[in-house]
Amino acid sequence: MLIASVTYLTNNRKTIKFSEENKNIVIIESLNENLIKLFLIKKSNVLFSQTYNIKDINVKQLNEIIKISIIHYFKAITSSPIEVNNDEIDKTQIIHSYFQSSSCNYITIPENLVNLERNSELDALINKLLII
Repeated sequence: MLIASVTYLTNNRKTIKFSEENKNIVIIESLNENLIKLFLIKKSNVLFSQTYNIKDINVKQLNEIIKISIIHYFKAITSSPIEVNNDEIDKTQIIHSYFQSSSCNYITIPENLVNLERNSELDALINKLLII
């Protein structure tokens, strides 16, 4: 019982720290061999999600779609300190466990890359994401 309590508290502490980090997260979930779903998450809020048939678009097109979405959605939301409450922790736990699943690939986008349309660092991160 003591080990379970310590594990719970440790995981809860990690979740709170993750919530406070105010990350820009991009997730690609492989739904099947033809479909992927793109998520853009800021803090614990899903800003954008869209499903794509990868037979209809090539990697270069998908890269551009992701880059435009990153710049549009993450730039629109300004970073501000968040109050970490129980609701925030619950949402963060769901998101954290979701992108840890084996069908997902994710990256975090630093704030300084969100404002630059021509950026080789952002391109490299997106290319890393597209290795599904």
